[in-house]
Amino acid sequence: ENRKDKSLPCVRISSYSTHSKCSQCIALVVLQRRSVSEDDLALAKSLKLKHRQCYSHARDYIENLRHLSISHPESHLFLQLDDMDNMKSYLPRVLEPGKKTSKIFKLPSKITGTIMYSSHYPMNRKINFFINHNNFEQSSNKVVSVLFLLLKDFVADNNKLPRILHINADNCWRRVKSSNVLDILSNVDSTVLNQIIL
Repeated sequence: ENRKDKSLPCVRISSYSTHSKCSQCIALVVLQRRSVSEDDLALAKSLKLKHRQCYSHARDYIENLRHLSISHPESHLFLQLDDMDNMKSYLPRVLEPGKKTSKIFKLPSKITGTIMYSSHYPMNRKINFFINHNNFEQSSNKVVSVLFLLLKDFVADNNKLPRILHINADNCWRRVKSSNVLDILSNVDSTVLNQIIL
């Protein structure tokens, strides 16, 4: 059977990488390994199962949003954005730190990856990367700026915005889901966007 490759071009995530697991998954694996009694082991396994089910429901919900924006591009737009861990993106990237390399200056380079899902685009998506070489604050201002640039880009490509905007981002309360971001999104004119779901 010929299956269409749905992975991002030139991006592969190893199953051994911490990028492919959430911090709660890793904590539950550690809890299971440290279990000393049958009761502890049973509790750890039940917590893992519950977390897996919760994660599965969240993935299904995100997949439904993606299909909705592809099936109804005039009324729905789905944006995904996420930041790379700061320590992994400092330049130069030293794979094996030693005495000589530990004290060298490293340029903070923050990378934000975004995907806009819409059937207006080839392969139903448009991928953007924003690189910040510490030239502006890594805060809610950056998130709002990235969202503004994405919406501006969408309008430039399609001449209008859909009525409903879905945003999927990480759960960082300081940057993504802060009161600043929510205030700005809540003040968007309803004639521009009728509904924003974060």
